[in-house]
Amino acid sequence: MADKNTETLAAAVPGATEAVGLAGPPASTPLRRVAGRLQSVLPRGWCVEVVDGPERGRGSQPILRVLVPAE
Repeated sequence: MADKNTETLAAAVPGATEAVGLAGPPASTPLRRVAGRLQSVLPRGWCVEVVDGPERGRGSQPILRVLVPAE
């Protein structure tokens, strides 16, 4: 079941849940919830992704990537 933020994001920005990796069964993590909130306030066309960060010693940490639309 989608949380309230995911439902709000899906209603406000069509296709946004796929952009932040929330399509399918939602894996609700703090970083994904923040990504959804950020996506909901960005201008149309901007995209937020949760990606694996670079390897640093004990492994990588997920990070947020904001993609600006090409003009």
